[in-house]
Order: sequence, then C-alpha cells, then structure tokens
Amino acid sequence: MPDTNQGVLDDFIQNYDTHPDNKEICAGFKNNWYGIFEVVALKTGKETILRELFGATQHHVTDTALTKFIQKGDVIIGRILPFEDIKIMATNAVKMPSEAATIIRINRGRFEGIKAKLTPVDVAGLFGRKNEVKMSKKDRLLHEAGSAGFTADETLKLIKELEEGAKGTAMPNDIIEPYASKAMSKNKDMTEYFLKAVYEFWNSLLPFSMQKGPIETAVIELAMSYMQEQLQKRKITNQDEADKKVQEWMKLPNMALDGKSPEQAVIEERKQLGNPELRVSYSFQVKEICAENEKEDKAEKLYNQALELGQNGKHAAALKLYKEYCELSDINHVVHHNMAVSHFFLGHYKKAKEHLEKALKLKPDYEKALRALKDLKGRGLG
Repeated sequence: MPDTNQGVLDDFIQNYDTHPDNKEICAGFKNNWYGIFEVVALKTGKETILRELFGATQHHVTDTALTKFIQKGDVIIGRILPFEDIKIMATNAVKMPSEAATIIRINRGRFEGIKAKLTPVDVAGLFGRKNEVKMSKKDRLLHEAGSAGFTADETLKLIKELEEGAKGTAMPNDIIEPYASKAMSKNKDMTEYFLKAVYEFWNSLLPFSMQKGPIETAVIELAMSYMQEQLQKRKITNQDEADKKVQEWMKLPNMALDGKSPEQAVIEERKQLGNPELRVSYSFQVKEICAENEKEDKAEKLYNQALELGQNGKHAAALKLYKEYCELSDINHVVHHNMAVSHFFLGHYKKAKEHLEKALKLKPDYEKALRALKDLKGRGLG
C-alpha cells in the first residue's frame, strides 16, 4: 500500500467493502485535497504543526482559531491552503475521536517485514466502521494480533495450534490462555479485539453442527460484557465465581433478547440450525484479568504509600516503594518527578536530574519537572 493520502484512499475506496457513506467521505477527501493529519505541536493562538497521517510531510499552519480546540496528539481532518507566505486551514477542521490517535501509533511493521503503516482496516476504524471491512477470519486474526503486539511467527504458531486443536478434542481456552496472558502484557487496550478475533477464527474451523449462529454469537458477547463488568466491580475474583455468575446470568430474562433468557434463545437457535447439542455452558478465562487487577491494586497501594512517605520526609523509604511500584506498573512522568524529589533531599543530585529528564521526555510540558530542573541547575547541582 502506498504511503500517501491519495494512494491509501484510492486503495481503500476500490478494494474494501464498507458503508457507502464512508466511501463517499473518503472520495471527498481525495478529490477535494482534504488531508488527515496528526497534531505534532502547537502554540495556542498562534500556529500548529501538522503531520500527514499517511506520510512524513509536516505543515506549519497559521490558524489562531484552530489552535484553541485541538491539542498535541489529536487527529484532525481538514484542507490546508497556501496563502501568500503562510499556510492556513481553508475549512473548519474536523477533530477525530481520541481512539484515532491511538490507532495511528500501533506498530504495523510486524508482518512480512513490511514498514510500519496503516492498513485499510485502520482507515475504516477512523470512521467507526472497522468491523465492516470484509476480511477472512484468518486475516482479521492476523490484523488484530499485530495490533495486540504479536509478531508474525507468534501469530502463525497460534493459528497452527488452533487448526490442529479444532481437528481433535482440544478445548480452545487451553490453547488461547497463554496468548491472552501475553496480550494483556503487550497491549492491554487491544486484548479484547484480539481475543474476539481468535474465537471467531476458532469457530470458523468447527463443523457446521458446532458453529454458532448470530444469536449465540451475540449472547457470548453479552456474557463477556457482563463478566467484564463484574470483574471491574470486583464481584468476581476467581474462575469458579466467574463460571457461576455467567451460568446464573444465562437463565435470567434479557431485554436484548426480547425477554427470553440467553440460554433459551441459544437453544431455540440451535434447534433451527440442526445442532443436536442443547446444553449451553460457557467459560471465559479470567485468570489473567484477575491477576492484572490484583497487580494494579498492589501498584496503586505502593504508589500511595510512597507518596505519603515522601510527603513526610521519609525519602529513602519512599524510593524503596517507588522501585517496587515500577516493577508492577509503567512508570509515568509524575512518578519520575516524585522520585527526583526524594533523591534531591537525600543529596543524590545526579539521580534527581536523571529522573527529571525522564519525566520531561514523557511529558515535555510538565511544569513541576521543568521548574525543578531549572532550580537544580540554578543551584549548580544539575
């Protein structure tokens, strides 16, 4: 796929099925020289620097109105027009949902040595139509696995295991569980989409009598949503509780199913499809999710304890807990700043400077770190 706005949109319009309205929008971008841009930097009330989403070209745009409703990292759609010796936004820019900014940062360079780039699925995702792009179950699994952080070799190994498992008596969760755990650690935000693609691919490998119809597929999605809600509320802490909660939910009337219980709706559909299996039982692996929740709780507790110790002048003890926190969670600019403060009061000026610089690398405009670093240098300690 070419790395240009025009080339990507041409490919998308010609080769991928999606809602007609979206194709019309894409054609409008192409024919009217609209562009999709990421906000690289801006000065409120003065100018902004925009980077073409599908290329490397950057534009310095002088537009005071534009800078007031966007921020660094946003994705916008608009038309840039040269005017004398400056560039302006010729139309009102359209700010895309925050998910769009996340999509463009996903590394697509894991398959067949391809350079990192967007796929037509991502383009559709910018318009909320990702699932309407027609792909084989296998191709969608490859796509979502890449989004979740898996290499081509890892994904092909999973596909082979699923294909072999479907021929025998293997349970899908036994195969999927290790990959689900990896997905949680690689890219937690994309794990749900990855697992959905995995189960859909598994289902496509089964004989017709074992395949699930649209109602059962919807029931499984509803059950997963219910389970995730219970997990978030900490009403489920282990696998047995999860299985019990789901089975209880399966027998309750559900308005989304015209008042039928999920179990009743699935049985009726299976009879219509000629599926002789009338026992309805689902088990969703929650081990990784529960472990992740426990890990997050522990990390939060360590952070709060370290913060309190630092505020009370117990900086050595605070640093010890911050280090434990860093083993459980991603370290952010605030933690780096707090560690810098403790190092400063302990006389570890070099360490303090290192943490302040790391904080600013993560968030260049972090005022606390900027002031602290300036103060450190002003004292001749940095």
